[in-house]
Amino acid sequence: MSRRLLAALAAALLLLLGTTTAAQADPNDISITLPGGSFGEDRTPLLTGTGDPLYPVHVLVNGVEATAVTPATDGTWSFQLVDPLPQGEQAEIRAQVRDNFDEVIAEAVTYYYVLPPVVPLVITEPSSGQKISGHFDLRATATDQGATYRIYVDGQPIDASIGFEDLGSLLAFVDLEDFADGPHQLQLRGKDAWGRQLASQVVDVVGDSTGPPKPVITSPAAHEVVTSHHVVISGTAVPGQELSVVGWESGEPACEQKTVVADADGRWSCDLLARSIDYLDGKRIEVHLTAWSYDEIGNRSNADMVPFILDLRATAPTPTDPAVPAPADPAAAVPAAAAAPELANTGPTTGPGLAVALLLIAAGLALTTFSRRLPQH
Repeated sequence: MSRRLLAALAAALLLLLGTTTAAQADPNDISITLPGGSFGEDRTPLLTGTGDPLYPVHVLVNGVEATAVTPATDGTWSFQLVDPLPQGEQAEIRAQVRDNFDEVIAEAVTYYYVLPPVVPLVITEPSSGQKISGHFDLRATATDQGATYRIYVDGQPIDASIGFEDLGSLLAFVDLEDFADGPHQLQLRGKDAWGRQLASQVVDVVGDSTGPPKPVITSPAAHEVVTSHHVVISGTAVPGQELSVVGWESGEPACEQKTVVADADGRWSCDLLARSIDYLDGKRIEVHLTAWSYDEIGNRSNADMVPFILDLRATAPTPTDPAVPAPADPAAAVPAAAAAPELANTGPTTGPGLAVALLLIAAGLALTTFSRRLPQH
């Protein structure tokens, strides 16, 4: 017998033995695998597995049969899904072996999650060409709350507080101390919950960190003493700019009005808080007012500070009625006794002349005594 004939017989014998071995495989020995893993973006993944070549493998997706495939002689089988699986959902995939009565005699089950589509990040604020300071808010459309995000300025990452304003909007508070004036580029980057890269569009902005001129408090004047219970604070600033007027020590708003804005002529005014007036009633105290303004992008000016005296102590009223004259002394109202006439000394001090003089003096004294006893009217 030739060598070629022997080789042919040996090959036929090996083929027969291999077929017999496969045919004698246990129909319960069935498996199904996903070469790409249990999740991915592939909506038509390749399914592979093992089974008995004598029994077809029925492949079911979410309970619906997709195909029936016969394993190869080595017991392996594969099937590429045709109908795309829905994104963001988990699919149940079964491989079944059935008998002649269509009863399931063996089964393998696996699950595959199709990742949701990558939602693009879009910066909505600031807009392209917008002027911003070093302190600004950044907003973007985003829905993946399991993702991580980072803001990049001119290609460099910065630290910023980032969170979801609502289910579809991302909000970041940016606070840059050294933000140069001039052109800059903003971008939002990150990774979603599945590790996929995220990147927004690049937004070109213009940096402006220069504050406006400081406002001036013109009333009350420095060290002025104010005694009114209605104190009007006024001054000048750049027209249209909003101001903050606060107490120097407390930092609390000093104005009754919630918003103070300079008018078209650059003048502004507000009323000192009524509750402050009530609290200081009856007191004398030095008040320190501070005012600063903001431009349209939030840059803050230097502050102007004015101290004044608020004196709300109660003052005793000054009498306006004329003084009542003191009562007169009754004795002062009695007319003085008439002076005794001067008598000429022309004769001796004795004799009839002296007698007449003594008589006249006695009569004068009697008249004075009588007049003092008269009732006073």
